[in-house]
Amino acid sequence: MDPSQPRSVTVVGTVASGVEHRSVVLRADDGTVWQVGAARAYLVGCRVRVVGRTRPGLLTTAMQGTLLKVESVEVLQGQPGEPGSSARRL
Repeated sequence: MDPSQPRSVTVVGTVASGVEHRSVVLRADDGTVWQVGAARAYLVGCRVRVVGRTRPGLLTTAMQGTLLKVESVEVLQGQPGEPGSSARRL
């Protein structure tokens, strides 16, 4: 498989604020860091299972982990805020 091509992954971990303003990351149980986008800010602090496609090689201002285009999210633990809200940001 070509590592530069998108691939489907399932990741379990905790959503956290990234290093840049409006940056949101998923810290996987295996230690891998994935960028999941500002639209997921309402999930900060929640433990989740995410299914998505990798976007290797795409550069972002945060430059923190591999970009993951999220296709579905299941909250395993924690209470999400309102989608579109920044209330859950740390």
